Amino acid sequence: VAPALAARREGRFMPGVADIRVARPASPLPLLVETFGGPLSPLTDDVLQIDLIRELRLPVVLVSSSAVGAVARTLQAAAALERSGLRPAAVVLIGPDDEYAREQIGRRLGGAVVRCVRLPAGEWTPESVAAAAEASRPALWWVSTAVLNPQTFTG
Repeated sequence: VAPALAARREGRFMPGVADIRVARPASPLPLLVETFGGPLSPLTDDVLQIDLIRELRLPVVLVSSSAVGAVARTLQAAAALERSGLRPAAVVLIGPDDEYAREQIGRRLGGAVVRCVRLPAGEWTPESVAAAAEASRPALWWVSTAVLNPQTFTG
């Protein structure tokens, strides 16, 4: 379930945007913040995740499924981000490669890097996860290049 719902069920406090911003570690290393559900999913009872994303001022990697509906689902999330002044630096589609979806999303997002990463085959074991990660290495390189070096990225 969503973290806000999990916190409510346990009678705990769900930190808000200011709490999370203050807890941000000071480090020269890249920071990865994973959200859940989509930019318009609740962070707390009063705040959406998009408010946190905007406040952190980090490059955005939009992650979606490559399953049927990938184009519409991804473009809807990107439109929500853009209404808040955010543009994805890259898009990652999880699942089987879908060249058509990559092309359509990239074209509609101004040439954004769009890559597919594979899920582990069969049972999720350390070996199958490692194999999927290794197979996805080229795609992840493009994504990291777009995020970490956007001024030098040539696509």
